[in-house]
Amino acid sequence: SDLKMNLAQSTKEEEKQEVDLIFEPEDNISTLVEKGCRLNMNTVLKTYQLINIDTLEQSIDLLNNASTIYLFGVGGSSVIGLDIYQKLMRIGKKVIYNADLHVQMTFT
Repeated sequence: SDLKMNLAQSTKEEEKQEVDLIFEPEDNISTLVEKGCRLNMNTVLKTYQLINIDTLEQSIDLLNNASTIYLFGVGGSSVIGLDIYQKLMRIGKKVIYNADLHVQMTFT
């Protein structure tokens, strides 16, 4: 619910700021690169503003102390699931992941 409130409050101001970031047919390559850069910077800033340090620390502790980590992801999220699976495996965590939804349903 906090996320919904933050998004609702920030939408009006952000709409005003981002109007000039819309890609237009007449934009030259330099303008497109600048707008793309600013869009990425805005995304990183918005993500940073949503981070709750206490929740992040708790999440890290849970992952660090878990005997087994189960990952779930379907469609586009399956790519992200596979990415975090590989990263966690490299640092020695026991991770279980399968991109098939029906197999994921058996993990419970």
